[in-house]
Amino acid sequence: MSKWIEKELDKLCCIEKGDQLNKLALEVSGTYPCINGGIEPSGYTEKYNRVEDTISISEGGNSCGYVNLMKQRFWAGGHCYTLKENSKLVDKIFLYCVLKYNQEKIMQLRVGSGLPNIQRNALAEYKIYYPEDIEEQKRIATVLTKTDELIEATQKLIDKQKNIKTGLMQTLLTCGIDDKGVIRSHKTHKFKDSELGQIPVEWECVELGAYSKSIADGDHMPPPKVEFGIPFVTISNVQNDSIDFSNTMYVSNDYFSSIDAKRKPQKGDVLYTVVASYGIPILMKSNRDFVFQRHIAIIRPKEDLKSEFLFYYLKSESVLNQAEDAAVGVAQRTISLTSLRAYKIVKPSLEEQNRIVTILQQQDQIIKDLESEKQKYIDIKKGLMADLLSGKVKVST
Repeated sequence: MSKWIEKELDKLCCIEKGDQLNKLALEVSGTYPCINGGIEPSGYTEKYNRVEDTISISEGGNSCGYVNLMKQRFWAGGHCYTLKENSKLVDKIFLYCVLKYNQEKIMQLRVGSGLPNIQRNALAEYKIYYPEDIEEQKRIATVLTKTDELIEATQKLIDKQKNIKTGLMQTLLTCGIDDKGVIRSHKTHKFKDSELGQIPVEWECVELGAYSKSIADGDHMPPPKVEFGIPFVTISNVQNDSIDFSNTMYVSNDYFSSIDAKRKPQKGDVLYTVVASYGIPILMKSNRDFVFQRHIAIIRPKEDLKSEFLFYYLKSESVLNQAEDAAVGVAQRTISLTSLRAYKIVKPSLEEQNRIVTILQQQDQIIKDLESEKQKYIDIKKGLMADLLSGKVKVST
């Protein structure tokens, strides 16, 4: 096993700062991305100042210290460092792996509060631990790169399945599936006009309020908080289609007991955000006591409107468009309960709702399984990086 040594970053590569490009010269699309202080490109241009396979490190902004390996030619902006490695001492991909593994530590080099940045000297003095044998560096890089390829390939499968789900939702929530298991089309089935456009003749177009037992919002005034008790959920606790209970505040059991029953979530309810980040539905899959603020509404559907079907329909293009029309205000756009109750939704038979939900849930499970597989590869890579980049484990030739 070769000797491992430690050297400052600027002893292994040339650290160069990019060139500022006028924002007016950037386009929303183009041949070459402009990389500045953020994770995503700040725009696109038709010229470049760095070639493909260049390591970049964000110099300024909230993402300063973010490490990336650019796979294409790009324009390095004024808030971007790029590295030109010394090929006699260090392998480029190995160096990228080390820097990415230490990304959080590099981010801690930031200074300033208004617009944080990483000074070149601080980055230059950051120490890199590596084996002297460049062939060993390449072997380590190969192992980690193959793991990256597995992660990227799985993400492509996830994106593909999400696109399939989007297509399924559009088809099933506008055409449905008949009692023979056939997805309807205008060529084979009868449709009728409605306020939502053409819908199957078997369906109804109804107002959400007419098929809900109740629609209510949460607390308009901040309730008194306690150290432990019933979780108080705010809009910041809404994560995608679920609620993150890990960092909620709490209210007392007595306060919870005083709340009207229609504002106490129960299994089968659908929560729906109505202020600021409006239009996000959350399906209550189990009973759990919590209180929520007025930024969230609670919909309790009637027995002939399946809550899972309503959850999916609230994510449909039709409802998204209605939400945009219903939201008012400037600082915080808000959907009133009156507007929410007036949402137009389709209502197939309960049996057809079940068929539609089953197909969409199966697709969700496929995506969930792939995301679990991706996380498994990410965890494997973390373990490999901890072992291989510390010199604890040697990669055999």
